[in-house]
Amino acid sequence: MKRIFLMTLIFVMLAAVGKTSAQNQAPPETPLETEAIALYNQGTALYKTGKYQEAINAFRRSVRLKPDFAWAYNNLGVAYSDAGFYSEAVAVLKESLRLHTDFAEARRNLGGTYYYLGRLSEAVLEYEQAIRLKPDYEAAYTDLGAALSKLNRHSEAIKALEEATRLNPQSAPAFNNLGCAYSRAGQNEKAIRAFKKSLALNSEYDEAHFNLAAVYMAENNRNSALEQYARLKSLNGELAQKLYTALFTIRYTAGVVK
Repeated sequence: MKRIFLMTLIFVMLAAVGKTSAQNQAPPETPLETEAIALYNQGTALYKTGKYQEAINAFRRSVRLKPDFAWAYNNLGVAYSDAGFYSEAVAVLKESLRLHTDFAEARRNLGGTYYYLGRLSEAVLEYEQAIRLKPDYEAAYTDLGAALSKLNRHSEAIKALEEATRLNPQSAPAFNNLGCAYSRAGQNEKAIRAFKKSLALNSEYDEAHFNLAAVYMAENNRNSALEQYARLKSLNGELAQKLYTALFTIRYTAGVVK
């Protein structure tokens, strides 16, 4: 039977900075550096409103003015990834890491880009490096678990995701991904508990509702699956339609998709 699950990865866009507060950057000493940081902040604001192409243009102008601006290269890579330009994202994230080799956030973002390109083994290596740089990096553990799960390395995925939930017990995405890993490993009771915890933290988490319904279907608990469908309809119509198909036309058990 087809195995479907929805796991969560979120790129990290570094925040806007003041004129003299960019991490690992010297305070601006020239008008060009000041303009570069202004463009960086502009790009960050544009990204947050979903204007990815305009954000890309701002970040590109920023790095032209300040070619050693690792933060701007990172954010440019995030904007490229979210706009679907993955090859370009890989190139600029590598440049960010060339400029700042201990940049855990850029390392994680590169891993996320590899994940979406289907280069899962490379994604795992980047996530592991991000964790070496920042041992308490819950989000990197969450992403690492997603990649390992998709590689069917179930015990490693569960270990990474359990660590993510230990580091941040309030992370709904970590519990969602842990539920996915449990289910793929055939541990549906644990999966149900993880999804319920995710939804206790965020009752409007549409992917967790979908995933919980998928496990209920695997357990032949159609009524509980229908309850999740009813809740999902008001949150995400497109995802609810996919679940409807699963409930009424074919039988699904849990897996991982992106």
